[in-house]
Amino acid sequence: MEGDILDALEALGYKGPLLDEEALSKAAESGLASQDFCELCIWLGSQIQPLCDLEESISSTAGGEDVESLQLEMSGFLKELACPYSTLVSGDIKDRLKKKEDCLKVLLFLSSELQTLQILRVKQHKASHSAKNNEIHQEIQMICGVLDLPKPSPSPSDIPVLLSKIESKVQWALMYLNTVLVSVVHKLQRPDFSHVQDFMTSAEVPNCDAVSGRGRGRLAARTRCDVLDHCMEV
Repeated sequence: MEGDILDALEALGYKGPLLDEEALSKAAESGLASQDFCELCIWLGSQIQPLCDLEESISSTAGGEDVESLQLEMSGFLKELACPYSTLVSGDIKDRLKKKEDCLKVLLFLSSELQTLQILRVKQHKASHSAKNNEIHQEIQMICGVLDLPKPSPSPSDIPVLLSKIESKVQWALMYLNTVLVSVVHKLQRPDFSHVQDFMTSAEVPNCDAVSGRGRGRLAARTRCDVLDHCMEV
């Protein structure tokens, strides 16, 4: 059992004094009277508590200073974790961690539970990351459809290339739109006298050679008035 505990502690990143098998065995024999044993239990509990949002925790001082409080906290903590070892969660609370075997069971259970919780947390993170990537991919697909670009492949490595193509397409669209707008505004601001030219061409103007000098003046004035009236009507 000691070997399994040591392997688990090393995998969990424990750096305390109980990574030595002999030291671990002696600490388990002493139980709650061992400062190192109590500190290891507290460390394991502090790593487990935030991963599964437990109400109970192990935080009391140890090594004979506050053994009863530590026993109560460990009992509540193990029960909330649904510890399968009945000798650790039932019977007289003062007799639960007097045997070396029971102390080793506590360490084995807590270290195994912490490993399981860490694995689950990594899997949840990967699943969340994958879901986020899928959402991003769907949005990129919609954008590519609007911009008439080829549908993207599901590979995340292609996303930077797609974003670059989308950026280029958007920049081109903005430049084209700007050109169209400038052309429209220019046409709206430029006066159009084509209707005046059409009127002058189609209007019946008398032969000026047959009109006297004074008559020509009146004719020119009347022609200008007719043109202005036509412009106003238009």
